[in-house]
Amino acid sequence: MIKKEKDVLTLDNGRISYSIWISPNRHIPVHLHFGPSAKPDVEDVLKEPQANFQLLDGDGFKTIDGIYDGLAPVEVGSHLRMDLRPATVIVEADGKTLTDFRVVGIERKAPQYPAYWPFPRHIEGEEWLCLELEDINRPGLRLELYYCLLSDVDVLLRASKVINHTGKTAVVRKLGTSFDFPFSFDRLEHLPGEWAGERHLEKSPLPCSTITLTSAEGRSGHAENPYFSLHADGLHYGFNQIYSGTTANEITTKFQRITRASILFGGPGFAYRLDDGESLTSPLAVASFSKTYEGLIAANHEFVRNHIVPETRYGDRDPIVFNSWEGAMMDFDTASMMEYASEAKKIGAGIFVLDDGWFSTRNDDRHGLGDWRINESKIDLKGLSEHVRRLGMDFGLWLEFEMANVDAPIYEKDHFVALGGDAKERLFSRNQLVLDFSRREVVDSVLDDIFDSLKEIKLDYIKLDMNRVLGDYVSSKTREGEIEYRYVDNLYYAMDKLISHFGLKMFESCASGGGRFDLGMLCFSRLIWTSDNTNADDRVLIQSGTALSYPLLCLSSHVSSSRSRLEDKCNVAMFGTYGYEMDPRKLTDEQKAILKQKREIYDEFHADCVVNGDYFELSSPFDSDKYIALALSKDRNKGLLLFYSLSSRGPKGLFVRIPGLNEGQYLVDGKPYDHSTLSNIGLSFSFGIPYGESRLITIRKAK
Repeated sequence: MIKKEKDVLTLDNGRISYSIWISPNRHIPVHLHFGPSAKPDVEDVLKEPQANFQLLDGDGFKTIDGIYDGLAPVEVGSHLRMDLRPATVIVEADGKTLTDFRVVGIERKAPQYPAYWPFPRHIEGEEWLCLELEDINRPGLRLELYYCLLSDVDVLLRASKVINHTGKTAVVRKLGTSFDFPFSFDRLEHLPGEWAGERHLEKSPLPCSTITLTSAEGRSGHAENPYFSLHADGLHYGFNQIYSGTTANEITTKFQRITRASILFGGPGFAYRLDDGESLTSPLAVASFSKTYEGLIAANHEFVRNHIVPETRYGDRDPIVFNSWEGAMMDFDTASMMEYASEAKKIGAGIFVLDDGWFSTRNDDRHGLGDWRINESKIDLKGLSEHVRRLGMDFGLWLEFEMANVDAPIYEKDHFVALGGDAKERLFSRNQLVLDFSRREVVDSVLDDIFDSLKEIKLDYIKLDMNRVLGDYVSSKTREGEIEYRYVDNLYYAMDKLISHFGLKMFESCASGGGRFDLGMLCFSRLIWTSDNTNADDRVLIQSGTALSYPLLCLSSHVSSSRSRLEDKCNVAMFGTYGYEMDPRKLTDEQKAILKQKREIYDEFHADCVVNGDYFELSSPFDSDKYIALALSKDRNKGLLLFYSLSSRGPKGLFVRIPGLNEGQYLVDGKPYDHSTLSNIGLSFSFGIPYGESRLITIRKAK
C-alpha cells in the first residue's frame, strides 16, 4: 500500500514500511524510515540528530527546508555540491558533472525494461511509486526513482532512470540507488571468493570511510558476489541487484554515525552516452529486511523462490541430473556415453547431460570452441539423444556461446568478432577469447550457428558455461564505456532466444563454476553450478555462504568423483539440487547401495524440505568447527539435518536444538522424540564425528 499524508509518502505492507518526505520548498526527497511498519513524524525524525545532518540552522526546525543536505538522509545525493558521501547518479553534460535533482512530480508507474530482461515474476498486482526529478542547473536532465514494496515478502525493489531532454548529448558515468540510514551498523557481511572457493562469508566492522565491493570481472564474478548485508541490534538489511555484470556497491559510514549503502552497476570505465530523448534505467536493486538474522535469510529465500527463479516444468519433483564432465571430460565416444546414460538411469538419474567436447575439434580446451558443428566422427549425437529417451530420461547439452578459440571459423573469418579490436597482443584465458557480445549481429550469428547445428536434436536441458572473465574492452563498433552493459543486455537477449527456441524444460548457468551466481541469471536458470570444487569439506563453506542470499533449490550440487567420501558428497549435495557427475561404470556394489539409500531420501524429502521448505543454519562453518544445517518442510512434517565436522577432534558432548517444529512426536532416523525434547534440549551428538565427515539425519512427524 502506498499512502500520502501531507508531504510524506509511505510504502507499507503491514510488516515493514519505507517513508519519504518531500520538502515543500526545495522539493528534496528526504529519507525518513526503512524498517518495521511505522508512521514517522518529520520533525521527530530529523530534529534529534540535527548537528549531524546539517539540515538546521540557528533558527531551528522552521528552516529545515532552507539548508542543503550535506549529511542529510536523502533518496538521491547531489554530486559536487555539499553531499559529503559518494553520489549514486553522475551525469556529464557540457563537461560538467555537478548534479542537484529536485522532485517535480509523483506518479504510480513501474520501470520499463526490454521483454527479455530479467524481472521479478508474479508482481503484476503490486503498486509502484515513481518520483520524477529534474536537475535545477540543467533543465531537461530528468531522473526517475522507482519503489515497490512487495506484499508477500519483506523486500523493497528500487531502480533509477536517467532521461536526457536537454537537447544535447549527456554521458551517464554512474547510476544506481542509495539507502541512507540515520544510524550506523555493527557489521558488514559480504561474500568474497575465488575460483573453487566462491562466496566465503566475511564479517567486518564498518570504518568511518567508504568501502567498495566489486568483482570487476565483467560478470558478477568469483571475487565478490553482488549480495551484502548490514546488521545492527534488531535491524538486519540485505542488498542485491538483478544484474549479471560488474557490480560496484559502496557503503559509506560517517563519523556522525550515519550510513549510505549504494547499489551500483558497471565498472570504473562505465560511460553510457545518451543523445537527446534517450534514457538509461539501472538494474533493479533489491533490499530485504528483518528484525532477526534468521528472518533475513528467510526473506531472501522466499523472494528468490516466489519471484525470481522460473517455475519447474517437472511437476512435484525435479529429476536427478547426471552430467558427464568429471567422469569423461572430453575423452568419450558414442558407445561410452550410451553406457554412461544406461548406468546413470540405474542410479536414479532422470536427465542426462553431455558436457564439453561434442562439437568441432573439441578434444582439449585449445580447439573448437565457437564452431558448433557436431563432431560426427566422435559422437552420434542424435543416436545418443534417442538412446537417452528410450531409457525414459531427458537429454541435455553443454554450451559456451560467448567464447571462441582462434581456430573457430567465426574468428578466422573476422578477428574483430572478438573483444580486443586491433590490439597487438590479445588477452587469452583458458586459451580462449571473448566474442564481442556488445554487438547484436555477433550474437545473432552465434545463435544461428547453434540452431542450425542442433536442428535435428531435441533438447530438454542446456548447461551454459562461461570460462573466463571479460578483458580487452575494445570493440570495433561499440563505445568503450558501454561495452560491458551492452554485453550483458545481449547475453539476456541470447538466453531468452536459446530457451524459447528449444522449449527447454530446464536451464543451468555456469561460469568457471560459480562465477556468475546472481539474481539476473536466476531469472533464466532455476539452478546455477555453485562451484567447480565438489570436495565436500570445501563445498560446505561455499554452499553456506551462498545460502545466505540464495535458496538451496538454486545451488547446483553434484555427487562427483572428487576425493571426499561418497557418503559425505551425497550428504552435502542433498542440501543443493543433488545430481551425479562421475564414471557410473566404475561404481562398486557398496557405492551403488549408498546411492540407492540417498536416492530414497531424495525422493521422500528433497522437494518438500530442500526445494520448497525453510532453511536454518544452526552452526556456521565460518564461525565454528562444524556446519549444521536444517531443511524443514513448510508443514513441519519432514526435515533433513546435515552435520558436517570441520574439527580434527570431532564434536563431543554437543546437543543440537531443532527449531520450528510443531507439537507432537517426531521420528529422528526412526527413533521417537517429543518435539519439546528436540526443541529445548536438542539432539545429542555426544559421539565423535571425524574431520571431513558428516551425518544426514531424517526427521518425520509421527503418525
